[in-house]
Amino acid sequence: MIFCGFYKSDVGEFLVGIRNVRLCWVFPVQEARRDVARAALEAFAKGEGVAEDSARVAPLMEAAMDWALFRKGASPDLDFSGGTDFQRQVWNTLLEIAPGEVMTYGAMARKLARPGAARAVARAAGANVLAVVVPCHRLVGMQGVGGYRWGMKLKKALLEWEKALHAS
Repeated sequence: MIFCGFYKSDVGEFLVGIRNVRLCWVFPVQEARRDVARAALEAFAKGEGVAEDSARVAPLMEAAMDWALFRKGASPDLDFSGGTDFQRQVWNTLLEIAPGEVMTYGAMARKLARPGAARAVARAAGANVLAVVVPCHRLVGMQGVGGYRWGMKLKKALLEWEKALHAS
């Protein structure tokens, strides 16, 4: 069973899902389309069952956002069970990128000892279902911001917000 709830933060609203007290889903709600976010979670759950329980979800997401954006508290418990070994390697390495910093797809590939795998890194980042908490928005291309599963407008806004927040 996945328990879910909507969570509002300084960087937007998210539909958050938890499985066995671990975050498994953080989906940006864009243009007030809660129905789209909920349908995506239902598809992700693949019949596992989804139940609303904001009281259960909110404290976990609050702690995860404090860690992801400010490095306050302990790193969150994350459920990467849906990913391949390579995707999990990419997602764990994304957690090492500090707020306000970025890394290129190529640099991540080299860090993973796969120097020719920049596109594979980009695909793995695109498969991330834990927006902001697993900061795939901090991966950029050599000649620009690169892509983002949830749209370039949100990626640019997140990068600008983090840069301003951590500029001091």
